[in-house]
Amino acid sequence: MKKLVQASKAAVKAARAVFVNQGTLKNPGTEWDYLTNTLLGQVAAASGIKVTAKNAMGVSTVFACVNVISRAMASTPVKLYRKGSDGSKREVEDDIRADMLKSEPNPEITGFDFLMAMQANLSLRNNAFAQIRRDSLDRPVELIPIENTEIDDIRRDQVTKKIRYYVRGEPYSQKNILHLKGLSFSGYYGCDLVNTAREAIGLAIALETSASAFFRNGQRPGLVASHPSQLGDQAYNRLTKALQEEHEGPEKNWKFLLLEEGLQLVNNRQSNQESQFSESRKDQALDIARFFGVPPHKVGIESNLPRANVEEQNIEFVTDTLAAHCVLWEQQLNRWLLTKQERMMGYYFKFNLNSQLRGALGARFEAYSKARQWGWMSVNDIRRLEDMNPIENGDIYLEPQNMIEAGKQALKQALES
Repeated sequence: MKKLVQASKAAVKAARAVFVNQGTLKNPGTEWDYLTNTLLGQVAAASGIKVTAKNAMGVSTVFACVNVISRAMASTPVKLYRKGSDGSKREVEDDIRADMLKSEPNPEITGFDFLMAMQANLSLRNNAFAQIRRDSLDRPVELIPIENTEIDDIRRDQVTKKIRYYVRGEPYSQKNILHLKGLSFSGYYGCDLVNTAREAIGLAIALETSASAFFRNGQRPGLVASHPSQLGDQAYNRLTKALQEEHEGPEKNWKFLLLEEGLQLVNNRQSNQESQFSESRKDQALDIARFFGVPPHKVGIESNLPRANVEEQNIEFVTDTLAAHCVLWEQQLNRWLLTKQERMMGYYFKFNLNSQLRGALGARFEAYSKARQWGWMSVNDIRRLEDMNPIENGDIYLEPQNMIEAGKQALKQALES
């Protein structure tokens, strides 16, 4: 055992030396991960399941979480703005970079396709990549998604000290790769969620496999056939074949079974309900939803929460989960699609999460009414949120006549007396 530990430490040291010498920034994080991922390959979870991105998406809760977040982000409007010296802002529409995200990042896909694909990679793998194609004047003209498996390495050049991305063996400078990353301990590469949540996802796959086997075997697991003496080889083979052909599978339940020579069937296991199998699967689904920060009802997990609590969870999903993704997107878009000079001039990208916070028509209009009466929203402010065109004289703000600045009421009374 001592020699095995020493050998493992030596292997970890060797793997780390390779990464350090290459200056790589694409690393799994821990020394044990260096060993398992670089030398031994993907390690199976404690449940015995080897978890990959492909079979993880076969888990309904994982698929639902990735799908919910990706669709929400893809349907959230993102626009290019310019802030004025007076603090006002205006949308910049006559710019190819704004059109890339809204309509056509490249001639082959739409803006929705691009945002959804990138966010799906980000949600599942905590990393998403896209190539930024530039024209002869170094201006971004196309965005092309890159699958995570096509990223060979992220390495700091030992001569120039600048970061380079290696895509299918070809090097790219950092400014030509849009890299979105989630939780990270280095700041350069996100922790792979499939590997981080390996145990939770592996157990969910194991439970799903167990459920499939349960139904495949006629929903009667662990049946033992008891015979008063001993069956001959011919009788044994004939009985086994008959049971498999006539009674194996859920579609063959409740068929008539004839037992010969005093043979008796004994149930050797608990039923599905007795073993609390369904509860285990639900608990595992909740555990996976926690990894993604998605409320249970968003992925079809039933609960007895009152409607008010569900609405509160919807708001928390937007403010806690989607808002963080929006900030991540905005900072990377501002950094690589805009020049430093343009940022200094007030240009910036912004996601509008108001579209995700729209509630019932009555509640929304009541909120608009209060905002209008108390003077912090104009008619055109409200119309813009409802995707309506502004109207003439619609930028006027009301001021309640019964409101007065602090301290001025006493002065007004003194002057009147």
